Amino acid sequence: MKLPKRVILATSLLLFASFGQNIAENSPKKQEDPVSNIFVQVNGKTFTILDVEKEMSQEYSDFVQDTNDRIFQLLETLGVRKMLILEAKEKQLTLQEYSNQIHSSAKIPSENELKDLYQQLKNDGQISDTFEKTRPQLLDYLVTVNQENVMRDEINRLKKKYKYVAKRPNILKEADILGEPTRGGKNAKITIVEFSDFECPFCLKSQAINREIRKKYGDKIKWVFKDFPLSFHSRAMGAHIAANCVYRQNQEKYWTYFDMLFADVRPQEILTPAWLEQKAKDLKLDMNAYKACLKDESIQKEIEEDITEAARLGIKGTPTFIINGRMMEGAQPAEVFESYFDSLND
Repeated sequence: MKLPKRVILATSLLLFASFGQNIAENSPKKQEDPVSNIFVQVNGKTFTILDVEKEMSQEYSDFVQDTNDRIFQLLETLGVRKMLILEAKEKQLTLQEYSNQIHSSAKIPSENELKDLYQQLKNDGQISDTFEKTRPQLLDYLVTVNQENVMRDEINRLKKKYKYVAKRPNILKEADILGEPTRGGKNAKITIVEFSDFECPFCLKSQAINREIRKKYGDKIKWVFKDFPLSFHSRAMGAHIAANCVYRQNQEKYWTYFDMLFADVRPQEILTPAWLEQKAKDLKLDMNAYKACLKDESIQKEIEEDITEAARLGIKGTPTFIINGRMMEGAQPAEVFESYFDSLND
């Protein structure tokens, strides 16, 4: 059985926190910046990082962005660790005792929740064993999810208490959104460009949070969708072509079709040509125009242009979001979206 992957923020933070003082006590001495000593020579001519920046500007920009993002993640982890240590000390607890206290407040999954997860995974074709056989793994997974959620809630509380501020690197990436499916406020100050794959399970997982964000912020956000079907998803390209044909015929019905493709509970036949066609019929579209559009080579060309653009922007997987030029990767909780929104005012 393959359970859905999750980034267990709480676990990694607490593991990092538990070693925090030892790391601080044994930190290495400050070293000279090694970049200044890096060079190559060709036929007696020396080339340095300045030449890389000048002659390989895109690769250099992607490298700097990736490095800054990793440093920022380390800083976030350090900030959370500091808050956890402060709070544990105030409560006169060790960090492990504090962690156990938080985790013990997590709700125990009900039998109905276990059965719902089992049915979802079975519908997705991820499991074939009986419920009784998979129940222990399902229980472990949901317990971990609930512990992650209570830890995240506690961290959010600590951020307010300790006046947590995080400033994100400001290297912007501009996505071309002209003519792309868009919903929300046309003149919104926040633009979110979503690169997703209709067959991607993590893209599906992100949709619930995406809906939550759109509901909360309304016209304060302009949400743009870009096609990024991954080559190893056999049904993805066909689904994206079908969706673009719906968009070409009726832009309002496109979003209804979009939500059908990202249905929370997926039957095994989802995204097959017959299934896609039936959903188009359900929307009462002109089926002759729809079928003709499926054969129009310009549709796939548009999708391939989105894929090329994703590569140019340094996007490596789905879902990926560009929030006012700042990249956010993966299916993230609402709090991570909101941390990006807060950083836009910096």
